[in-house]
Amino acid sequence: MRRRFWTYAIGPKTACWAEARHDLVLGWWTVGDCRDYADPSAMARALAEGPCDEMAADEAAACCWRFAHEMGVGDVVIAVRGTDKVLGLGVVTGGYRHEVDRASALGHRRRVEWLATGMRRVGCVFRGGPLEELAEDDARIGQCFSAYGKTLADAEASRYTDRVWWLATNVAYWSLDDEVAVGETFFYYKYNERGHVRTSGRAFDEIQRGDLVLGYVGGSVKDRGVHSLLRCEAGLGSGDYEGAWRDNVVVFRKIRELSPFIPWEAFRDNPILAAAHMVRVKNVGSLFGFTPEQRDEILRILRLGKVR
Repeated sequence: MRRRFWTYAIGPKTACWAEARHDLVLGWWTVGDCRDYADPSAMARALAEGPCDEMAADEAAACCWRFAHEMGVGDVVIAVRGTDKVLGLGVVTGGYRHEVDRASALGHRRRVEWLATGMRRVGCVFRGGPLEELAEDDARIGQCFSAYGKTLADAEASRYTDRVWWLATNVAYWSLDDEVAVGETFFYYKYNERGHVRTSGRAFDEIQRGDLVLGYVGGSVKDRGVHSLLRCEAGLGSGDYEGAWRDNVVVFRKIRELSPFIPWEAFRDNPILAAAHMVRVKNVGSLFGFTPEQRDEILRILRLGKVR
């Protein structure tokens, strides 16, 4: 699948820059979940019933449709303000989400990883709506990357889409070692037993089928570490598990036992991984992600351990 390039205009129909640092977001909250519409025309009719006039409704629907159905994980995003200022270069790392309970009403969302940020005047002009696709050979793409001292290689999609995660389990509650055999699947809820989103709830939204997962086992000091490798079999709401549609669970499969296991100290004392979320918060939570640099270091550790 080809990688696409988009301009994302910071403004009233998207988000303030502070919020866009975490998610790409769109307004038009009255349209609801974009996946509920068969085509942009149906979406435009729904928008026209609200505060949009007919022309604005068509434009808004086209923008929402692109955001939900055409933008993809691994695409490059150029955040712009006005016609000649660039605020950042990013890579889309998450699928479309519709979050109806946000106070800002900016419910259309995608996760983004920013490669570079800071205001730059790049000597070219951007005109268009909140979200516009650029042709692959558009000279403005190269100008924007050069302004930050970056190249397209820095936005290589595999660094952001072939991701590694950390699933923390504790033998005081259940044992990933004893209760799950190699080849077996199991699921993990985004919500805890009190019905609250887990500390690392964002990771549950973003993990995708095929992602590699490190199975961490907590408990006695001498046994703490990564004991197994897992694969994500299905993300939230994307799979049928044991005959039931599971909107709030991620399904994992154990693919390898590690012997010897990788001790906790190998992550805690590593200068690259020491900044990883799961190290900084001392495993308070369940599912954690890594930056591209941390991911590369994880894979290096696995190779040194002759794990394939």
